[in-house]
Amino acid sequence: MLSTEIWLRMTGVRHLGARRAWAIVRKLIDLNSFDNEILRALGLSDTQIAQFCAYDHKTLEETLNWLSYPNHHIVTCEDALYPFLLSNIRDFQLLLFVSGSPELLASPQISIVGSRGSSAYGERWGCFFAQELAANELTVT
Repeated sequence: MLSTEIWLRMTGVRHLGARRAWAIVRKLIDLNSFDNEILRALGLSDTQIAQFCAYDHKTLEETLNWLSYPNHHIVTCEDALYPFLLSNIRDFQLLLFVSGSPELLASPQISIVGSRGSSAYGERWGCFFAQELAANELTVT
């Protein structure tokens, strides 16, 4: 199993905490295999084992396909390019999906958090703010 697949599967495991999930990912990558007993020995509950094992195969294929394109990257929380300030929040993201240069994660930046069900009005203003901030040399994440 690819280390990328282990990271992706771990994003589907709930109620774990980022630092604990990271430690488990490290151990799984070092072992280069897993089964229910290994996952249980690493501290996952039966529900969490089911979540890890049930990661959607189609989503995995689509993600690996996305990564095959130029300038598409996954930056893990253990990567040197992972933003330092982001890694210091209580429950940071294990992975960042980057379209473009991951080195920009070290530049001055601002995050815009939106809604999956945004209105046309919200999308218009979100785009406006993102463009204005980028025009003023802030990286928008």
